[in-house]
Amino acid sequence: MAVINLPIVGGAYKDPNTVIGCQSCINLYPEVTQGSEKTVSALISTPAIKTLYGSGFESRCRGMTALSDGSVYAIYGHKVYKLEDDRFLPIPEVFIGGNKSVIIAENNNYACFISENTIYTLDTISDKWGEYGEELLYPADDIVTLSQRFIFNRRGTGQIFWTDVLSTKIDALSFATAEANPDNVTALKTHDKQLWVFGEESTEIWYSTGDSDLPFAPMQGTSINAGCVQTKTIQEFGGSLAWLSNTTNGTSQIVMTQGYQVQRISNHALEKELSGYDLTDASAYVYQENGHSFYALNIPNANKTWVFDGATGLWHERAIFKKGRFERHPAEYHAMYKGRHIFAHYNKVLLMGLSHNGSDEIAGEVLPQVRERTTHAVSRTKGMIRHNRLTLIAQQATGMDNTTDPQVMLSWSDDDGVSWSDTRWRSLGKRGEHKKRTFWARLGASRNRAYRIRMTDAANLVITGAELEVS
Repeated sequence: MAVINLPIVGGAYKDPNTVIGCQSCINLYPEVTQGSEKTVSALISTPAIKTLYGSGFESRCRGMTALSDGSVYAIYGHKVYKLEDDRFLPIPEVFIGGNKSVIIAENNNYACFISENTIYTLDTISDKWGEYGEELLYPADDIVTLSQRFIFNRRGTGQIFWTDVLSTKIDALSFATAEANPDNVTALKTHDKQLWVFGEESTEIWYSTGDSDLPFAPMQGTSINAGCVQTKTIQEFGGSLAWLSNTTNGTSQIVMTQGYQVQRISNHALEKELSGYDLTDASAYVYQENGHSFYALNIPNANKTWVFDGATGLWHERAIFKKGRFERHPAEYHAMYKGRHIFAHYNKVLLMGLSHNGSDEIAGEVLPQVRERTTHAVSRTKGMIRHNRLTLIAQQATGMDNTTDPQVMLSWSDDDGVSWSDTRWRSLGKRGEHKKRTFWARLGASRNRAYRIRMTDAANLVITGAELEVS
């Protein structure tokens, strides 16, 4: 009898051609052991979410930001809500028109909220709101700050324009054109005290000149042949920028900067899946927890959330489980408030936080957090292999709340994940049963076998390996 180490610890690699790979990793992420050698050695449960503030009233979230004074603002529908002193209340005198996402930037005097053709301003000193109206000069899609100036893109052109220092006033001659490539400017980002000007198929890096007449100019030799159309996916990620790129040669590739160059961080399986999605409303947010930096990519039209872990370079999925199926994770934006992670729900007036009790709680509705891992045991062998026993190596006796005997579910597929067997349940260990062994025996024979592990109970699932005895 031989023993196979089942490759259960790893990231997602769900190729549309399942014969290549059907490895799912949902609400679990790989952990790296940082000893003498760094190795991916465990699967850890992702945190659940819980409601912190809000009414739960249905309305689409259009933006959220944490300003330098610590206050958090979120836009739901046409209303602006402020989180301050642990209260999340609408500001009745402010109405932000339009239906698209609201882009937000701040300098020392003002915060600007851009919505379609209109810029709304908040004087952060007097706490007074105003509106640009026709002073904006040109319609804009994005706004950033650099050297205490607000900088805008001019919609449908290759131009950018800017305000005076510490002001919202704009001179008619305060503009410049990105000329390295003839594409339109779609987004702006400030990174490492430089201005990144994103086009549809290229990106330029500009710097602050200190000249009052021409305060910004492009850096020579820094044009990148990767632009962005899904501009809400551009996020600062560690010391880099990450986004869903667009080039003259193709789309659906996620890249990250290295200096003034980009490297691909998506894998073939994910890129194939992305190519079949409607990416119109794709967006991303970034947060850090327990030494992991996560880049979370939401694709609402596909009902999916894919997450890249900068600590391991691996991908996993995050989801909630409703009505018998996985749905996209509800977090749309992220901010820090008093040292806590705050996430805006994408279509409910809710601010959510992280929880480690193994269940999601959204506006009073408690949902089981389903964690799933699928991996191949054997693939395309010439003869039949008998599977005598599968042992899951995991942390035992981890039930939470009222869960005293958490259960793990096992099923398998002999046709590359097309169909699955009935589910077999086993205990992960009652409270105090720390020496419990979780295993399944008499699993039949197969030439091509994939196994799927699931847990729905409120328990801390930590998987370090799996052994399969075969003959």
